[in-house]
Amino acid sequence: MGAIRAAHDAPRPHETPRLAGGSAAIDRFLRSLEIDYEKWHDGIGFDVDALREATPAERTLAESQLDARRDWRDVEALAVLAQLGSTTAERSLRTALLPLNTPRVGGTSE
Repeated sequence: MGAIRAAHDAPRPHETPRLAGGSAAIDRFLRSLEIDYEKWHDGIGFDVDALREATPAERTLAESQLDARRDWRDVEALAVLAQLGSTTAERSLRTALLPLNTPRVGGTSE
């Protein structure tokens, strides 16, 4: 049992996604995804201003790192992406608002 607990408690490397040849803006956003205790405690969100400065390809990468059902920070970033024209970000937000097993238009459920 002790070995299982030690394996569970062992530090895990967390690699921040990177975009080869990416701008400083996307690097800032991707670094802001790393939430430590201080950011969590103080309610510091992701660097959404960096999303506004990022290229469309960089925004696609950023969006792939987000999940509207995970955290308010993800929702905020997806909302910015939706404002910038991402239909998939808007769809993610709309889907997250729907309760599970709610009938969708056309009578199907997800």
